Amino acid sequence: MFFSFNPLLSSLSDKSFPLVISFIRSTEIQLLRPKHLLLGSHSSMERSGDYISSSRRKNSGIRSNIGGVKNILAGKASVRPLGMQAQFELSQPPADGISSVNFANGNDTLLATSWDGSARLYDVNRNAMLIKFDQKKPMLDGAFSLDDTKGFAGGLDGKLYMMDFKGGKESQLGSHSKTIKCVEYCESTGQIISGGWDAQLKLWDPRAQDPLAGSCELKGSIYSMSVSASRVVVATKGRHVQIYDIRKMSEPEQDRLSSLQHQLRVVSCFPDGTGYAVGSCEGRIAIEYFDPSEEIQKKKYAFKCHRKNNNGVQTLYPVNALAFHPKYGTFASGGCDGMVSVWDGFAKKRVYKYPAFETSISSLAYNRTGTMLAIAQSYTFEQGEIEHPRDTIFIRNVSDAECKNKPRKI
Repeated sequence: MFFSFNPLLSSLSDKSFPLVISFIRSTEIQLLRPKHLLLGSHSSMERSGDYISSSRRKNSGIRSNIGGVKNILAGKASVRPLGMQAQFELSQPPADGISSVNFANGNDTLLATSWDGSARLYDVNRNAMLIKFDQKKPMLDGAFSLDDTKGFAGGLDGKLYMMDFKGGKESQLGSHSKTIKCVEYCESTGQIISGGWDAQLKLWDPRAQDPLAGSCELKGSIYSMSVSASRVVVATKGRHVQIYDIRKMSEPEQDRLSSLQHQLRVVSCFPDGTGYAVGSCEGRIAIEYFDPSEEIQKKKYAFKCHRKNNNGVQTLYPVNALAFHPKYGTFASGGCDGMVSVWDGFAKKRVYKYPAFETSISSLAYNRTGTMLAIAQSYTFEQGEIEHPRDTIFIRNVSDAECKNKPRKI
């Protein structure tokens, strides 16, 4: 196929913003630079540090329902009073772009971070916000501790915060020299792992007097990160995927150049720990395996997704979110086309396609049992500053038909 490139697209793979690709006869690539970069990259905001959300409330601080938090952590959460609606919206959603949603490890509370500077904890069963932590700069990612009593979040100010859900207090655990893009909890070590646009991967032990347990420098700014039982997988600038053994973080176990040809947006490890899926801004997902043997590497592949055809024009949308089902191993993907699809990566088939949402899907998360899917509907500015639908979080009650592997042909 003949490719005709816009001259602005030199070194396209290193560009740090989403793009829309349109195919018209011969192929032209149209690049749209967003004003906000929800899912990860450099911008004038990062350099100047002067971002203030126009929709932020004037008052900052901590707002909480401490009694409700303590009941949930004690296992006293009530059954959802809303009945088994197929899908509903969470009340009191963030006031600006939603950067991440993550379910707790042992209950159905949800932690959401946002460009409005907040990290919010929700009781999904009661459809209620339990506690809200406010910062002056956008928060880009969050994670729970193993016992769900604490949360961790980082963002544009480069600071890593620890939030005590029981006491309603927060403290600074550490920092990066630039924006923190990714925050993960590692169950096997009890450490927090943060990744930033400063190309630094840092390990933190919140139990220690000096919490910084180690750090390593990667090949470029970190755009996405995922942790399995034994590995940390990091997607960076330049389409690199660096894989670390949790037991030996001094150097990467493997350093790969992704088969995807454009900026990597999201990476997520398989539940069984044998590999990972990675999505890019070209509307494509790659399935990769850790085992470097030739036999296993033959199984890897990539497929097209999150694309639309309109009057002979094919538009390719960035893949913003991936979430694996904890029981069946299928995974959901969300993109800037406002679509959420569920895939069987082993059978190479789509399992389910949800009705279209009003705007981009910025983040996805299954709960611990796989019976609920949190869907963050939030415009990611892939078309610049335009009028767009409100930012909100949908909770989908998931049936087996929406996530269970399809029978394979023999």
